[in-house]
Amino acid sequence: MVSIVSHNSKVTAAETNKPTFTVVDITPEMAKAFLEKNHPNQRTINKTHVRSLVADMRSGAWVTNGDSIRFDEEGYLIDGQKRLTAAVEAGITLKDTMIVHNLPAE
Repeated sequence: MVSIVSHNSKVTAAETNKPTFTVVDITPEMAKAFLEKNHPNQRTINKTHVRSLVADMRSGAWVTNGDSIRFDEEGYLIDGQKRLTAAVEAGITLKDTMIVHNLPAE
């Protein structure tokens, strides 16, 4: 399990079964660990799209747009697979990225 240390305040719900979120810088190492939690039913990665993201990240054209990295209540990654893969391939840290945990399983 990857330990996440946020430079911002972590917002949590009063009950543990509610979604929580934090904003962190996701290193390539963290991204790789998150990808290991990929949901088994996740669709296949579009490699062309990932290559485009890698190019944007390496050139400095990548900007955080508010899309979160999402995990379900079972701990599976359910959104962010392509961005995380591109971060690993580009060797880039995703700055100020929202991570949401404990979303309903699909």
